[in-house]
Amino acid sequence: MRAALESKDVTISKLQGKLTVNILDHVLFDSGEADLKPEGEAVLTKVAAILAQHPELKIHVIGHTDNVPIRATARPRFPSNWELSTARATAAVRFLTERAGVEPTRLGAVGYGEFRPVTDNTTPEGRARNRRIAITILPEELVGADSKPTADAQSSPATPSDGAGPGGTLAPVQGP
Repeated sequence: MRAALESKDVTISKLQGKLTVNILDHVLFDSGEADLKPEGEAVLTKVAAILAQHPELKIHVIGHTDNVPIRATARPRFPSNWELSTARATAAVRFLTERAGVEPTRLGAVGYGEFRPVTDNTTPEGRARNRRIAITILPEELVGADSKPTADAQSSPATPSDGAGPGGTLAPVQGP
């Protein structure tokens, strides 16, 4: 994977059993936008070709931004960096599924906005590194919480001992 993708704008790292492909935003999107650029589509097509060789793997696409507030003209669409980062992650997921053939059940989209920087936002270079899409490939043991519930879990009613009332909703807590 490294030979096919890595460049100054695309890096690959492995940490705690997760393989992550970081793509700087300027490759994928214009400033303050969530529409994929042709260059970004080309990178995501390469990622999809590699993912096709490993259909068992689950993937999270995570959007990140810097801490610069959204410009006024973009605020009607993206009130904050959170919405922008989520829209970008979703755009990448849609491309991977609808145009690059990745099975939708393998993917999830998350937006962290400016809240998980990889470096300081005080310089233009730092802000550029923080604006990115991270494609995280999860090993099977880390996917457990994201997998489908079993038939037993889907059909078993909530019991009073779990704090849930009828229909599985949480019952109000009574004070002393």
